[in-house]
Amino acid sequence: MKKILKDFLAQLSRTVFIVITIGGVLLTVSSAWATTYYMPDDFANLRAAIAGMSGGDTLIIRDGVYSGVNNTLNQWSLPPSGTREQFTTIKAEHDGKAIFPDSFLIMNNTASESYISFEGLKSLDEVMIYGVSHFKFIRCAFTYDNAPGDSAGAPLWISHSSYVLVE
Repeated sequence: MKKILKDFLAQLSRTVFIVITIGGVLLTVSSAWATTYYMPDDFANLRAAIAGMSGGDTLIIRDGVYSGVNNTLNQWSLPPSGTREQFTTIKAEHDGKAIFPDSFLIMNNTASESYISFEGLKSLDEVMIYGVSHFKFIRCAFTYDNAPGDSAGAPLWISHSSYVLVE
């Protein structure tokens, strides 16, 4: 009986080791699949870039001014969701040097995307999110000039959302 138990525990130990090893390899491989893109090198504008991205990818935006509707994301053109371990990231090559005069994100309706990070971007118009989860705004700059007497706008507007980090 002792030999049977000893053999069983040895086999179980080998099986657990193999499962843990395979799991580690798969986790490493899935992280390696994430791609880094550059704008405007790989994509002409922000909407084209996010249309070509997969969850967990990174888009680095070169220094410059990016205006027009194709450089503003909305509820129909958001980056794909990342994961808790690997956010989908949209970031400036140098903080504050990727400038969006018309905003980079105006999402005024509920979206299902989550685990998305924006880093170092500068918006000269309001940025609006509604109904999101697990969004990050790291080292971003937000400005918004209201018309005289207009108090409705704000540089960053967040509503009906959860787990939004702004730092």
